[in-house]
Amino acid sequence: TAIKNVPDLIELTARLTEGKTERVPVVATFERKAARYLAGVKVGIQELKDPGLEVTKAWLPVETQVISRDIARQLSQPDLKGFYVTRVYPESTAEKAGLKPGDFIVAVDGEGLTANGSEHEDELRTLIRQYDVGKNVDLTVVRNQEKLKVPVELVRSPRLQREMKKYRNDEFEFTARDVSFFDAADEQWENKQQGALIEDVRSGSWAELGSLSAGDLILEVDGQVVTNVDGLRQQMEQVATARKTVLVMKVLRGIHTLYLEMEPNWKS
Repeated sequence: TAIKNVPDLIELTARLTEGKTERVPVVATFERKAARYLAGVKVGIQELKDPGLEVTKAWLPVETQVISRDIARQLSQPDLKGFYVTRVYPESTAEKAGLKPGDFIVAVDGEGLTANGSEHEDELRTLIRQYDVGKNVDLTVVRNQEKLKVPVELVRSPRLQREMKKYRNDEFEFTARDVSFFDAADEQWENKQQGALIEDVRSGSWAELGSLSAGDLILEVDGQVVTNVDGLRQQMEQVATARKTVLVMKVLRGIHTLYLEMEPNWKS
């Protein structure tokens, strides 16, 4: 079937996908400069799926960087190897154990760390992941040139941002996901912060025209609280069913709470 313009493409796509729950495989012919090509494509919308949880491993709730050779020399401790603690997550077992930003972790259960360059940045993480969740480990820490033994309970590693459940809205053309532990920590939100975090807004979409932006946290839709992407999906389905002419979203953007108005043109 020849395609002369965008309406032709939309009409053919609608015919091919009518009544189908899966994407439809077709062979498309297209031209690029003076050449003509064939390509196998699947027509339709692919649903976003919950990516699930990676195998859960033990985790030390801190952020670190490798003690590089240059850093060790600047500290006048050229033999110092291991990891510099850049962040201790609030209310974590690491904080309760007394770990502090600025500490140098040089050994785990008496086993000296050998990291002294970026190529060794996974050494501590890999070592910790070999333990069981809930296990206590003795960290050897250098603080103010004094060696300390700090026992810390290892916890279950939080879900990563890429593992969070997602939702794509095809009418307003945005993608959102659930809030992760790391989102809450980075934004200094409460650990159990509710809402749906915007990952992407398509250019020219109803959402963009309403000033929705990547990084916004949706708190409410038309006065209804949004706790996660499942709740957002439910609210947006109600909006589509009712064909509302105005949609109001309450969002958190940085430290500011905003109300965004969107005016969908359902006839377009």
